[in-house]
Amino acid sequence: MDEINGGDIWGFLLPPHAYPDKNNPGGGPVVADHKVFFAVGDPSHTFYAVDEATKAVVWSYELVGSVHSMTSAIANGRVFVADHYDPKLYAFGGPPYVVTIQAYCYAESAYVNVGIDMDGSPTGHTTPHTFTGLTETHTFTVPDTDPTGHKFVQWNTGETSTTITVNSGQIYTAYYQGPYDAIIEAHCNTEGADVSVSISMDGLPTGYTTPHTFTGLTGPHTFTVPSTDAKGHPFKQWSTGSTSTTITVSSGGTYTAYYEKKAVGGILIPVDKFGLLAPYFSLASTIIVATIAIAASAKRVKRREEKQ
Repeated sequence: MDEINGGDIWGFLLPPHAYPDKNNPGGGPVVADHKVFFAVGDPSHTFYAVDEATKAVVWSYELVGSVHSMTSAIANGRVFVADHYDPKLYAFGGPPYVVTIQAYCYAESAYVNVGIDMDGSPTGHTTPHTFTGLTETHTFTVPDTDPTGHKFVQWNTGETSTTITVNSGQIYTAYYQGPYDAIIEAHCNTEGADVSVSISMDGLPTGYTTPHTFTGLTGPHTFTVPSTDAKGHPFKQWSTGSTSTTITVSSGGTYTAYYEKKAVGGILIPVDKFGLLAPYFSLASTIIVATIAIAASAKRVKRREEKQ
């Protein structure tokens, strides 16, 4: 009703039933998400969600006992109503969602099986497992280590605790990693030799230059080298094929940054490849000398003919 003049603003005709004189509202209505929520008392014991604009019933739920004089409440995206006589407290929420919990080990380069706790209690399931029909916020917990002893690092969401809180459907991956060593080195194709350049790790200077071995690493890390080497040769790519000066590393191995002077108006031949071309240079020289000799001989013959 209008708070000033008492006129009707909104009304909803309750569904008919056997006892229209007893079809009493079970407490005041509440409004949320463009819906009006209210309970109807004896004898229907029904809780309604009605569209605020169209007045159409979005959904309804028949309660067990009486909800007379029970007003519902809204919290955390859900509507709550108490049953007067049953007694029960009902919580109605949005559509159910699906969550998949899985685990991946960087050291093994494979998915692994670990136990899953839900809301602080064991589920009896191991990864990967899909939980369906979820309608509220839940927590999922995985162990600190996987079956082979590799340590938990983080979730794919960035959460670094073994317990993650979820309230929407998606795949949540727990990452595990055993200690590994990463060798960062640099090589200049133009010079045909390894070069020394500075190394940054996770965005911070390390004080080290290539080549350097980083030991006991767990989880993913980034390594960055300069855009040019000491002689000004520009960075070309990493041995992995990445063309950024920053590379993300999550497993052990040797990672080489390549530098190379760009060719201008010709073909760039690395210094260390000249030896392979020696036979071709020799053949080209022979051809050039022979061509000059033939030309000189032809010139002498022509002069003799002119004198005669």
